[in-house]
Amino acid sequence: MLKNWLKIAFINYKKNWLSTIINLFGLTIGLTGFMLILMHWNDEESYEKWNPKKNQIYGIQSYYKKDKGYGSNISIPMAERAAKLIPEVKDFVLFNSSGMGFKMTTKNKTVYQQEGLATSENFFNFFPFKLISGSFKNALKSENAVALSTTSAKNVFGRTNVAGESLKFNGKNYIVTAVYELPKENSLIKPEFIILAYEQMKNDKEAWGSFNYGCFFMLKKDADLVAVQNKLVKEVFE
Repeated sequence: MLKNWLKIAFINYKKNWLSTIINLFGLTIGLTGFMLILMHWNDEESYEKWNPKKNQIYGIQSYYKKDKGYGSNISIPMAERAAKLIPEVKDFVLFNSSGMGFKMTTKNKTVYQQEGLATSENFFNFFPFKLISGSFKNALKSENAVALSTTSAKNVFGRTNVAGESLKFNGKNYIVTAVYELPKENSLIKPEFIILAYEQMKNDKEAWGSFNYGCFFMLKKDADLVAVQNKLVKEVFE
């Protein structure tokens, strides 16, 4: 019976060949579109899966009515006010790009290193990369401390066990306090080196209008995200 059905279907398809081609083309386009959307969704969902704290970390984004645009920066006093007035906020980390193409120099070698981050000292509480050398505990306590990725450590020193070694860049002398391995999985945060934004944060401590920093808030596990957003608008941004 199945054989007869196939023969009848083939005859009908042959008689109505134009309709058959249109239907097959539409089905192909639909399936292709579905697969592309699914692939994009899976790729987006894969970001930060390596981070055990990812479900508690949220980036800040603001909408400016006057300019009708979005921004992702915040000032230090605003971030501190949010942590003080909103109980759901456990902590926050500030950061900005330290620039690209820094010349790093040791006694035996000079290399140009890719982009890194200048952050507040609690960066590794939010992004616990795999530690290879040194310690995260006091890695960013000093203005002369620098943490390197394994790639940077190999480029500069030729090895990864370099905690305690010294190097010079950006006109300053630094001591390597930690070497970390960047996640192989998708992540928006992949700095090749990390330093403490000491001077800039010192100058911006009381500057409400200095929107020089990106910011991540760490919320309590039971935090209501909508409630936190409303409190940010009422308590901080208004």
